[in-house]
Amino acid sequence: MDNANGEAKNLTSSTLTQPSRRFTIAEIQSATNNFDDELVIGQGGFGKVYKGQIPIEETSHFMAIKRLDSMSNQGAAEFKAEIQMLSKLRHCNLVSLIGYCDDN
Repeated sequence: MDNANGEAKNLTSSTLTQPSRRFTIAEIQSATNNFDDELVIGQGGFGKVYKGQIPIEETSHFMAIKRLDSMSNQGAAEFKAEIQMLSKLRHCNLVSLIGYCDDN
């Protein structure tokens, strides 16, 4: 992408200093009230996105939790590739990846 002066901007403005946190399925189920449909805030090619609340460092944080649907048109390999890419990026126009769960 170019700015007003025609200079290229770096969209990958920084890299994480720590790896993404691995959450347990119990933490994710607790955060989403066991994947309650009342907490669905969106749906995409991979599946539903839930509004969840997870405690991190003694403070509770609201976050979007994306769940891979086994019946989705996009498979687990693509989902994993997205997680790997987002875990390396930080940019004001991208949602930051906090962590993942691969229990279930």
